[in-house]
Amino acid sequence: MSDLRQMFRAVGTALAGVVATDTTAAPPADPDVVHGMLAELGLPGDDDAALRRFQAEAGLTVDGFAGPVTTHALVTAVRDRHHWDLAA
Repeated sequence: MSDLRQMFRAVGTALAGVVATDTTAAPPADPDVVHGMLAELGLPGDDDAALRRFQAEAGLTVDGFAGPVTTHALVTAVRDRHHWDLAA
């Protein structure tokens, strides 16, 4: 149940980045959820460095902050990865 709650929290933060014009309005995603998503994308290790690398590769502002825009991009990347893994 805890994993499900954390995923909903991450998705909620991501949606806030899509809907809200003020991206500072939503809190950053749960660090454990961000860590899990980075690991799923093959970016394990130091979360700050992995998050900055993801942001750079995704064309986002590289600030090491998992705010709504970054969280939305992470959720999308994980979803896309699962889609292609299932298609293979």
